[in-house]
Amino acid sequence: MADKAAKEACKRNENPEVHLLSNSKKTRGSIVKTHLTSLKSVTKPSPLPIGFTSIDNQLTTGHSALNYHLFKIKKIYDPNCIHCHVKETTQHFFNTCVAYKASRITLRRQAAKVKFNSNQLHLLLERPETQGELAKFIQSTHRFPFLDHIDLAIHTY
Repeated sequence: MADKAAKEACKRNENPEVHLLSNSKKTRGSIVKTHLTSLKSVTKPSPLPIGFTSIDNQLTTGHSALNYHLFKIKKIYDPNCIHCHVKETTQHFFNTCVAYKASRITLRRQAAKVKFNSNQLHLLLERPETQGELAKFIQSTHRFPFLDHIDLAIHTY
């Protein structure tokens, strides 16, 4: 039964292949116009070294080398912070970890300069004007050792 229906459908093909000639310049222009953003809307790349930009993105998305994420992807057995014994999330890293209290105080002072509520420091990740201060905080915690050797003084923010 199905074979008969398939054969009948093949015989009724009313749309044979049609080859259309096109103007490549028009096609390219149409693609550029509809799919590419204007150059004015493109944001400038961060002046920070790539390592800090990468960590910034990872912390923003929650996919970082903090214990809670590593536990979720089954890379470690304990999601807790080694200092506080609570889940080591981005929010914990920025807002509550006792090991980074001194660094956090400095970051809060800098956040106040840009009129930011210092009770939710992890939200600074969404503010481009605070990238430099966040990089200093992250480096001062020594939580990501591969960033310790980078001299932030030579980079402008």
